[in-house]
Amino acid sequence: MCCCAGAYSFNHRIISGWIMENKISTKGVFFLLMTAFCWSLAGLFIRASHLSGLGFSMMSSIVAIPLSMIIHHKKLVFNKMTVTVGVFQFLMSLTFIYANKLTSVANAIVLQYSSTIFVLIYQSIDLRKLPTKRQMGIIVIVFIGMALFFADTLSFSHLLGNILAIISGACFGMQFYLNNKEEAEAFSSTIFAYMFSLTVGLIVFRGLPHFHITDAFGVCGYGFFPMCLGGIFLALGISCTEAFTANLICMLEVILAPLWAFIFFHETISGISLLGAGMVVGGIILNLVLDFKKVAI
Repeated sequence: MCCCAGAYSFNHRIISGWIMENKISTKGVFFLLMTAFCWSLAGLFIRASHLSGLGFSMMSSIVAIPLSMIIHHKKLVFNKMTVTVGVFQFLMSLTFIYANKLTSVANAIVLQYSSTIFVLIYQSIDLRKLPTKRQMGIIVIVFIGMALFFADTLSFSHLLGNILAIISGACFGMQFYLNNKEEAEAFSSTIFAYMFSLTVGLIVFRGLPHFHITDAFGVCGYGFFPMCLGGIFLALGISCTEAFTANLICMLEVILAPLWAFIFFHETISGISLLGAGMVVGGIILNLVLDFKKVAI
């Protein structure tokens, strides 16, 4: 019994050490799945408001900041890393909003999730090490799936909007990558990003934008689900999940968002889109299975 207990303790320490070193855990995966779910609801609330992109982001930040502090009640960490991540998160959100104004929703969300490639680029530059064949293979599978999913609507005619969506993807990837650094604290960076949005909005509008009571549902819903809960779940998930895997899991947002549009707005989904969705989900599951298989070895 003592030998068995000792062996279990030793193996447990080995596995725990691998998890800490490689940043993968079932808890982290769950929190990131919840992040993708909360983010996917964004379109429902944006459609309920007639505010401009910056005005909507600003007003939602007013809702999200106090709610996030009350629910998570964690002391903010103020350092160069958390502020830098906050800046990239703010730029990611702002460029994505304007990309949606200048190109199709499909283009914007597909091009933004080029972030997975940017994560690998940042990682390769930082570590001076090329991505693994598995990582590149997973990216190919997922992006083929995304292309199929949006095959009916994908268009490259709106150049400026597409460029902004790619810039958003670069900022998105940097947000994920830097949040894996030692001095990073994702929740603090999220709050700083909302503060930047509020500050820029106040400067641009010289106060609060013109606001109708009909906008309240959209602003409150967006401030609570994608911004407040999404930000908290991301902070909890990214702390125990490697950046590439975290970004890949959050890619489920591009499947869930059209699903809600189908349920609530009766927007149809074609057979080829369902095939693409299956490839995206399959690629993410394959990556997770291979990650956890390493833990078990």
